[in-house]
Amino acid sequence: MYKIKIVSKFSKIWKCINEPIIILACTLILGNFFLPKILTKAQVDYQEQIRQNNSKQEYSTILLQLSWKKLFLAKNYYWNYKELKDFDNRKSDLWEEYYDSVKEWNFKLVGNFFALEKYYGKDVKNYFENEIMYNQNKLHEELLKIRKGEEPDTKEVERLLDILDNRMYILAEKLFY
Repeated sequence: MYKIKIVSKFSKIWKCINEPIIILACTLILGNFFLPKILTKAQVDYQEQIRQNNSKQEYSTILLQLSWKKLFLAKNYYWNYKELKDFDNRKSDLWEEYYDSVKEWNFKLVGNFFALEKYYGKDVKNYFENEIMYNQNKLHEELLKIRKGEEPDTKEVERLLDILDNRMYILAEKLFY
């Protein structure tokens, strides 16, 4: 008997809810109050995602440009050392070009560590630190020998240039693919 009363109450409630006017009222309430909030949130979230993707793209492009610029100018300094007979006349100018890129690189270095971890995670940050930075620092030590008038380890410089070429392409893949 008690079961019949409950079923009877639910059936009355169900019939009431299924009335066209009730369905229309619910639709209007949901459509006028909740749907705009849901759509606005979705649009704001989408715009935020676009903003983050654009920031990430811009950062990645700048990082690669700085990296390649520093590597190119290091190569340029070394190649001129190896090939130019009048290297001593151009040594200071070539060093200044390279060293300007080193300064620019170092000014942005801490930000690069934070941005790499924010956008790409610890693995890419660690790759950058252990593969790019480490080898760049080793190359810089050899170039400093040239700057001081000492003889660099040419095999080591050639090896480091090859490694950095390879590591830079891998970094580009990690940043853009």
